[in-house]
Amino acid sequence: DEFPGLEANYEMLQSISGTLAQQRELLQRIYTAPEGALTPVEKQQLSDLLYANMLATAIQGNELIRVIKEVPNVQ
Repeated sequence: DEFPGLEANYEMLQSISGTLAQQRELLQRIYTAPEGALTPVEKQQLSDLLYANMLATAIQGNELIRVIKEVPNVQ
């Protein structure tokens, strides 16, 4: 392997992408929860926490992309 660890980085990016997809799905489930399943306050708290987690996950993904782009001949 010409660039050790590069494959692992791509696998991490796939994992991050999957995590974001799961988080989006959970957020959608929160918004569409049947009336009475969650109070408006609970929905707000859960969505705030989820958005914070999604932001942290996206930041990790962007940092990983930056690292991958620094490898010579990788675009």
